[in-house]
Amino acid sequence: MDRASPEPIPKPPGPDGPTKPSPPRSDGADQPGHRARLTRVGCQTGPIRPRARQPPVGHAAAPVRPDQSGPGARPPAGQAEADMPHGAGPLRAARFRPTLRGAAAARPARTAPRAATGARRLPEMPMPRFASFRTRAGFTIQVGLLLVIALVLAGLVLTARENILGQGMATGFGFLDRSTGWPVNVSVIELSARSSYARVLLAGLLNTLTVGALALLLATLLGTVLGLMRVSGNLILEIIGTTYVEIFRNVPMILQAFFWYAVFTHLPSPRQAITFADAVVLSNRGLVLPEPEFSAADLAVLGLAALAGVAASVLAARRGLRAGRWLALSWLLLAGVLLWAGRAPGVPMLSLPELQGLRIAGGLTLKPEFSALLVGLTLFGAAYIGEIVRGGLLSVEPGKLEAGRALGLTPGQVNRFIRLPLALRAMLPALSNQYIWLMKATTVGIAIGYPDFFAVVSTAINQSGQTLELLAILMLGFLAVNYTLGFALNRLNERLKLKGRS
Repeated sequence: MDRASPEPIPKPPGPDGPTKPSPPRSDGADQPGHRARLTRVGCQTGPIRPRARQPPVGHAAAPVRPDQSGPGARPPAGQAEADMPHGAGPLRAARFRPTLRGAAAARPARTAPRAATGARRLPEMPMPRFASFRTRAGFTIQVGLLLVIALVLAGLVLTARENILGQGMATGFGFLDRSTGWPVNVSVIELSARSSYARVLLAGLLNTLTVGALALLLATLLGTVLGLMRVSGNLILEIIGTTYVEIFRNVPMILQAFFWYAVFTHLPSPRQAITFADAVVLSNRGLVLPEPEFSAADLAVLGLAALAGVAASVLAARRGLRAGRWLALSWLLLAGVLLWAGRAPGVPMLSLPELQGLRIAGGLTLKPEFSALLVGLTLFGAAYIGEIVRGGLLSVEPGKLEAGRALGLTPGQVNRFIRLPLALRAMLPALSNQYIWLMKATTVGIAIGYPDFFAVVSTAINQSGQTLELLAILMLGFLAVNYTLGFALNRLNERLKLKGRS
C-alpha cells in the first residue's frame, strides 16, 4: 500500500493577509524516505530553527511567551526558513552559513554587537596570591641571606679580635705614623729609612699606578699595530703578527718577567753601555732617558695651558668647529715655546745622560726591575689586545667599507674614519676587562724585586705585624684603582655605543 504524501501544514496569516501555500521542494525533501537518506549520510533535517541569543553575563533573560512576536519570539514548530516573511522574527539581521555536518542545514551567524544597556566599570582584577607570595618570599630570602653574611663577618671579626688580644698584639691604624726603618729602591716620591708607613704605602701605590699606566698605553699602541697587521691582507705582516701573538700570549706573565729581568741585569756595564744618539743609554744599571728640567713655576704654567687647551677644545667641539681637536695641543706647544724663550741663556730644558766614572749622571734612570716589569706587561698585554683589535676590525660590515671606497676615500681614510670608529664600539667591553687585568698583573713585580703596592704591603706586614689592617688597606687600594678604571671605561662605552630604539 502506497504511503500518501504528507499534507502541508497550514501557516498562520502574516501581517499582509493569508500566505500562499509554498511550492513543492525541488531537492526532494517532500518524497518518502528522504529523511532516512539524509540521516544516513549525516545531514541535518527538519525545519531550521535559529539559535536564541544568549543574554549578557550578569543580566537575566527576558521571558518570552509562545505567542509573542518580535526579536525575542520563537517561531512556531514546523515553520521553515523559506516560509518566514522577509524581515520578520529573529532572522532580521541573521546570516546563514553551512555547518560542519552538511550543507543542507544552516544556522544563523552571530548578530551585530548589542547596544550597551548602561555604562558599567569593570571591577579591578586583584593580584594573584602566588605573585604576592613569590615577591615576599624572594624579599625574605634576600634579607635572610644578608643577615647570614653579616653574622658570619661579625663572627670572624670577633674571633680575630679575641685571638689578637690573646696574643697581646696591638690593633688599629696608629702604626701608620711610625717610621719603617727600611728603604725602597724604586720610588716616584722621595723616601728614606725614616719615612713613615703611610708614606711608604703611598709610594708603593704610586709605583703600581706608574707602571700600570705606562703598560696600558704601550700595550694599546702595540696591540693596535698587531691587529692591523693581522687584517692587512699582506702575507708577511700577517705571519709576523700571528707569530708574535702565539708566542707571547701562551707564555705565562711571571716567566716573561723573569726573562726580561735576566736580560736587563746581564747587559754591559756603564763603561760599555749601549748608547742611542747620545740621548738614551742602556746598561745593567737600567735604561736612562732624557729628563725635562722644569721648576714648580714651569709645571704650573704647563698645567694651566693644558687646562685652557682642553676647555677650548670642548667649547669648539660643541660649536661644531673642526679645529677644536688641535686646540689643546696648540696651547701646550705655545706654553712650551714661552718657557723655552723665558729661560736664561745656557740653561738647558733637558737633562741628558752622561757617563761619569762608573756611573751615569743626569737623565731619568729606569731601574732594571721597573724596566723588566714594564716590558713584560707591555708585550704580554699587547698580544691579547691585538686579538681584541683584530676581532673588532673583522666585526665591521664589509658593505660599509665598500661604501667608503665608493665615495672615493683612500684605504687609510677608510680605516681612520669608518673602520676604526665602528670597531672601537665592539672592542671597548673586552678592552675594559683587559685593562683591569693588566693593572692587577702589576703584582707580579714582587717576584723580581719591584716595590709595587703589593710588595710594599707584604714587607710592612713582616715588619709591623699588623696583618689585618694592612690587608684591608691592600684590598681597598686595588678596589679603588680598578673600580675607578672600570667606571671610566663604562662611561666611555655608554657614550660611544650606537643609540637606537629598543
